[in-house]
Amino acid sequence: MKMKFKQVCTEILNLLHISTKNNNLVILICINSITTALIPFVNLYFAMLILDSVFAKYFRQSLVYAFVMILLVFILNCMSKYTDQCLAAKYRFCTNLVEYETVHKSFTLEYEEFDKTDTIEKLHYLDDGINGAGDIGIQLKDITHLLQYCFSSLFSLIFIIFLFFQVESNPSNFFTSQISTLFMILLFICLIVFIFKMQNISSSKTNQMHRENISVNSKSSYIFMLLLDLKHSMDIRLSKLSNLIFNYYDGYKDKSLPMYTQWGTILGKYNSYSTLLIEMYAGISYIFVGAKAFYGLISIGSVLMYTGAINQLITTFQQTVSTYSKISYRFEYLKLHSDFIKTTPKHDLGILPIEKSDDFHYEFECKNVSFKYPGSSDYVLENVTLKFDIGKRHAIVGKNGAGKTTLIKLLCRLYEPTSGQILLNGVDIRNYDFNQYVRIFSIVFQDYQLFSFPIDENIAAHENTDAITIRKILNDVHILDRINELPKGIYTSLNKDNTDGVILSGGQLQKISIARALYKNAPFIILDEPTAALDPVSESEVYTEFNGLVEGKTSIFISHRMSSCIFCDKIFVFDHGKLIDEGNHTELLKSSSIYSSLWHAQSQHYAKTN
Repeated sequence: MKMKFKQVCTEILNLLHISTKNNNLVILICINSITTALIPFVNLYFAMLILDSVFAKYFRQSLVYAFVMILLVFILNCMSKYTDQCLAAKYRFCTNLVEYETVHKSFTLEYEEFDKTDTIEKLHYLDDGINGAGDIGIQLKDITHLLQYCFSSLFSLIFIIFLFFQVESNPSNFFTSQISTLFMILLFICLIVFIFKMQNISSSKTNQMHRENISVNSKSSYIFMLLLDLKHSMDIRLSKLSNLIFNYYDGYKDKSLPMYTQWGTILGKYNSYSTLLIEMYAGISYIFVGAKAFYGLISIGSVLMYTGAINQLITTFQQTVSTYSKISYRFEYLKLHSDFIKTTPKHDLGILPIEKSDDFHYEFECKNVSFKYPGSSDYVLENVTLKFDIGKRHAIVGKNGAGKTTLIKLLCRLYEPTSGQILLNGVDIRNYDFNQYVRIFSIVFQDYQLFSFPIDENIAAHENTDAITIRKILNDVHILDRINELPKGIYTSLNKDNTDGVILSGGQLQKISIARALYKNAPFIILDEPTAALDPVSESEVYTEFNGLVEGKTSIFISHRMSSCIFCDKIFVFDHGKLIDEGNHTELLKSSSIYSSLWHAQSQHYAKTN
C-alpha cells in the first residue's frame, strides 16, 4: 500500500534520527545537496556575465568572471566530491548501525512476540524487500538526491521568477506583455502535472513489479543457496535432486522474465511521453526567452541562463517525483526497522532481583497453568499444577505433542501462560528482572545451536574462557579425547561457514552442547532430548555421569527414551496437554497405564535389538 506524503516525511525523520547517533550525517547531506545543486547555476549565471561582457567588448571583465566561475565551481566540486566520499562511508555505517539496533532490539523482545507468524512474515518481507529494491544505505543516498533536487528546483524557480518579471509597462506585442508570462506559467503547470502523472504511473508500475517479484526473488534465492549449501549437498547428490531443483529455478526465472519485459515496456512508453513533452516545452521556452532578448528585455547572456534554468527545473522535477516514489516504496518495508527499535519489551516490567542462593534453593511451582499459542484456539497445556523439588532430578515424559517442551518454554519465560501462574520461591516469575531470571537456567533444547566459532567460545558463550574448566567438562561428557585430536584442540572452530573449521558428528556436537549447559553452572538444569543423537552406549554414559554432574542441583529431563527416567526422583507424565500422573519409576510402572505402556514398548524394542 502506497504511503502518504506525511508518513514518508515522518519515516525520513525517523531514519535520520536513528542514523545520526554519534554521526554528522545530516550536516554532510545538507552540504552535499546545496553544493551539488549550486554547481549548474553558478555555471549558468557566470556564463551569462561572460557572454554579456564579450558582447559589450569588456574582455578583461569577462576574464575576471571566467576566473571567478572556475574558482567557485572548483570549490563547489571539491566540496561535493569530498562529501560524496564521506557519505558513501556514512551510508554503509548507518546501514550497519540501524541493522544492529534492530537485531539488538529483537533480542530484547519476548520470544513469544518474535515467534509470531506476523513477525516472521514481516522479517521475510524486510529481507526480500532489501534484496529487491535496496537497503538503508540506498535509501539514505536517495534521500540525499531528493534534497539535491529540491534545492535545484528552488534555485531554478528563483532564476525563472526574475525572467517572468521582464515585461514592458506598455507592451508592444505578445512577448513583451504579461500575457506571455501567464501563458508560459500555465503551460509549465500543465507540463508539470502531466510529468507528475506519467512519473507516478511509471513509479507505481515499478513498485508493483517489485512487490510481485518479491516472492519469486525469495524462492529463487532459496533454490540458488540450496545448490551451494554444504549441509544439503549430500542429499542433493545421492537422491538425484539437482534436476528437480534446477526445474524450480528455471520456473522462477521464467516467471520473472515477463515481469521485467513488461516493466521495461511500460517505462519506455511513459518516459517517451514525458521526454517528448519536455522537449516541446523546451523549444517553446527557447522561443519565449529568445523573443525577450530580441525585444531588448533581457541580454543575450540571459538567454543561456534562463533556458538552462527552465530545463534544470523540468529535469529535477522529473527526478524528484521518481526518487520520491522509490523512497516511499522502500519505506513500506524499511519502516519495520523503526517499528522494531521503538518496541518496548514486556520483560522490562519485571524489576525484582533474583536473590542469590549459595545452596541453590530455587523452588518452582506451576499453578493451574494453561497455554495456547497466539492465533490458535487449541490449548497446548491445560490446568497444569506441579512442583519441582529443590535439588531433585525430574523427568517429563509423554507422547509427541503432549506439551512437554512448551512447559519448559513457559518456565524459561519464552512465552507467558495464557492463564495460571508459575512461581519462583512463591513469587510470580513475571515480576523478576528477566536478565537475572534466565541466569539460573542451563538449558539444552532438542534443536540446540552451535556456531562457527571456536569450541571453547561455543561452550563458554563468551570470548573470555576458562580452558581448565572447559577441558574438565568435556572429559566428563566423554568427548575430550576427540577434541584433543583436532588441529587446535578446544580452540578449533566448528563448521566451514566462514572459517577453516571442522565438521563433527551429530552426537559429538550434542555432547558439546551439553558441556555448554554444564559450564554455565546454573542451579537449574534443563535437558530437552539431550541424547537424541547419541548411540545407546554413549547415552548410558551421559546419564550415569549426570548423576554426579548435577549433584545438588534441580534438573529436568525431557526424553522419549524411557531409560533416562530410572535416574530421576520424580517423573511427570503428560498426555494431550494435561498432567495425568506423577511419581518415581517404580510407582508409575504400577499406577500409570501410559507410562507403563511407553516403558514396556521401549524395553521390548531394546530386548529385540539385543
